[in-house]
Amino acid sequence: MNGDSDIIKNLEYVANAFEEIFGKRLLFIAQVDARRKAVSDIINNDAIFMEKDPNFVLIRMIEETNRQSQNFLTFLRNLRAKRAQIQQLESELSTFVLEQLQRTEEGFGGEDSFDIFWRLYGVIAKNPDKNYIEGFLITPPHPFEFQKALSKLKGGKFARELRKLIEGLTNQESLYLTRYLAEVSNWHNREINTEEVPFFVSKTNSFLYGGGMYLGIYSYFKDKALLSYILKSHAILHLMRYQQELALLEKLKEDVISYHTDADWAKSTSRFMQFYNRINKIADTFASRFGNPATAAKFLENKERFGEWPEKWLEFIESELSEISAPNYRRTQIIQPFVLELERIFGLRLSELRATKKPRLEELKTKLEELIRARTESENVSARSITQASENFKKEFGKRSRNLRRKFEILSNNCIDKMMDFVNAKYNLIERRIRLEIYRRLRNAHAAVKSEKKFVQHSLNTIGQDFEGNLLNPNRFIALLYDFHKLAIITSIASESLRSIGVVLSRRDVLRRIGTLNNYLLAAEKAYTQMDNFILTELGFLVENQEPNVRREEYGRATTRS
Repeated sequence: MNGDSDIIKNLEYVANAFEEIFGKRLLFIAQVDARRKAVSDIINNDAIFMEKDPNFVLIRMIEETNRQSQNFLTFLRNLRAKRAQIQQLESELSTFVLEQLQRTEEGFGGEDSFDIFWRLYGVIAKNPDKNYIEGFLITPPHPFEFQKALSKLKGGKFARELRKLIEGLTNQESLYLTRYLAEVSNWHNREINTEEVPFFVSKTNSFLYGGGMYLGIYSYFKDKALLSYILKSHAILHLMRYQQELALLEKLKEDVISYHTDADWAKSTSRFMQFYNRINKIADTFASRFGNPATAAKFLENKERFGEWPEKWLEFIESELSEISAPNYRRTQIIQPFVLELERIFGLRLSELRATKKPRLEELKTKLEELIRARTESENVSARSITQASENFKKEFGKRSRNLRRKFEILSNNCIDKMMDFVNAKYNLIERRIRLEIYRRLRNAHAAVKSEKKFVQHSLNTIGQDFEGNLLNPNRFIALLYDFHKLAIITSIASESLRSIGVVLSRRDVLRRIGTLNNYLLAAEKAYTQMDNFILTELGFLVENQEPNVRREEYGRATTRS
């Protein structure tokens, strides 16, 4: 060592190293241990356990709700009203109960939307007059309530059959389709000569998918036959996908023209060949997707004529773009054929609907009974499942609590053992290795200093007044030299004892021992982390309102068994 300054530096180093080890890590352990002790105090008390366990809180809620309910339907209705409280419990039983409450809603919709079916069935049972029922079905807001309720029914069977029966009794689709047909027929007077493609696209989408004053023939009435007629019509597709057709022609033009404009010859050749190799698919797209078989035929014909001749293909695509985008072409080849075709399809479908046999009111009543029975059975299953699960949790309380206590005890003992290992290792390092060794060496230095003081006093007594200026007696001079020699030896012993303290604080030795101590702390941290996870996931309800307030220094000294 190089003196007192080195000793001081190493003392500071050891203090900082211990602070780095203890710090927040021991604070975390202290917080978890406070929770561990809190749980340990109450986990064996069945009364407190059952009072705080969210499963038992929910069991009491289920039993109380069941007592206050007239039947299983009102029981589930009352439980659903407490759904927010059940969600806050966050337990195994609450998860199961929420799933059961949602089970019927997923298949049949909520009670608010399903209520229109109850009301319709009640109206039919009370007043089975066809005209009265038809009036109920078409009077707002009933049509929109039926639309919402039918959309909530899963599986499709009930929704399809009920929609068909309601529409058959009210002729509602025929009424809307008649109105739409009249609007299309009126386009001949003005719109066919004044409006552009977007107008007709927007109107057709309203006819099919609804919006505003329109009910969608496909979205609301689910008329797949009408949609099939439209998708097979070239005239309809040609207008509805006109903008996509122009966009594809522009893209093909870029691919072909790149053969001359792209600086990268290999890249430009590749783009052109990709276009050329896809000509058959391109033709099929124009025919089947865009409803333009004329342009499709031109692509196939020109493939034979032009081959791999970019200039000719560019000339053809530019000519086709110019022709298709011309105002006169849009008016005579796209808009006018579209209006005539849409008018024809609407008229055809309207005739088919009018020729369809009308359902009887009894059929609607029977289907409603099937639907209500299916929902009731589903609710009955959910109610029985919830009450049975509640009973099972009560019966299994003893087994469940014993398992939790056993797991807690194992984890708790492991925490205590690992913490004691750390405390013992810390004691051995600080108390035995460092503090006792420093104390021993300081004691040796102190003893040497005391001896030095005695010799100084003895020398003064030996020299006496002769030291003030007179010549020393030879005998006294020899005694004085002997005393000074012994004093030098004693002083060197004291100095060496002080300097040797630095050896105890050498960084290599301390680092090695701090590394060992850190390993013990890591093991303790792992044990307490496992305990913390167990408490928070399985027993958090026992300590949820407690805020541990502990000093981390206490865990640097010792830990006690609970």
